[in-house]
Amino acid sequence: MKTLVRYLKIYWYFVRNVAVETMSYRLNFFLMFVINSGWFAIYLATYAVIFSRVKSLAGWRPYEVVFLAATWQLIFSVFTSVFVTNLTNISWSIRTGDMDFVLIRPLSPLFHHSFNRIEPGSVMSILTSFPVLLWAARHLPGFSPGPAALLAYPLLVASGIAMLFSMMLLLVSAAFWSTRASSVQGLFWSLQEFGGYPAEIYRGGLRWFLTFLVPVAVIANVPARALLKGLNPAMAGVSLAASALLFLAARSVFYLGLSRYRSASS
Repeated sequence: MKTLVRYLKIYWYFVRNVAVETMSYRLNFFLMFVINSGWFAIYLATYAVIFSRVKSLAGWRPYEVVFLAATWQLIFSVFTSVFVTNLTNISWSIRTGDMDFVLIRPLSPLFHHSFNRIEPGSVMSILTSFPVLLWAARHLPGFSPGPAALLAYPLLVASGIAMLFSMMLLLVSAAFWSTRASSVQGLFWSLQEFGGYPAEIYRGGLRWFLTFLVPVAVIANVPARALLKGLNPAMAGVSLAASALLFLAARSVFYLGLSRYRSASS
């Protein structure tokens, strides 16, 4: 318990430092919010074009797809605001030797490289998800999820965030073995584009790949489906278990790579 309180205090110091920095560059904060919200608006406009030609997408009605898109926006905004900058800095720390200063600090290297910074512009983008979720829900006839689904939704959203974190941690940990790991990270940004669409639109090997090998197709689909189509305990359980296993695998790879790290002074 004392360790948890200690790390919460450290995280508060991280957030406070970023807040002070943000107040010095208010225009940058505003522009990041506008850009991130603009991307979401373009995302929704794409669906508007699709549904101007069809009545459903793989069995999903228009407002169900909007609800799914807003769920993806919520998950991805939390991920980008809390983790992306930190994880992408891992390869930089390895190349420049800044990892030395991380290792001498009395806290977990993984914690430091997961929570050291936060992106306030992306944090504000999280707020754009909730009005869209409510708007879509109001236009869905018979939308009345049960208590179990309502309780499961935030847990499954957190599971989706953990999946994204773990996948990116696996990729950036390649920097311990290769100085060109940034090219691998580009693959991650390409794959995440598949996350905001109904999983049913994918077929054959692609669906297997996006469901089991790189599970971006289930990250937002599972929590959205719990509210829209009813909670499936087996599916929710598999999603939570997969998230935990993926995190443990990513953590193991990170610390395996860290054991290979050689100080810049050596």
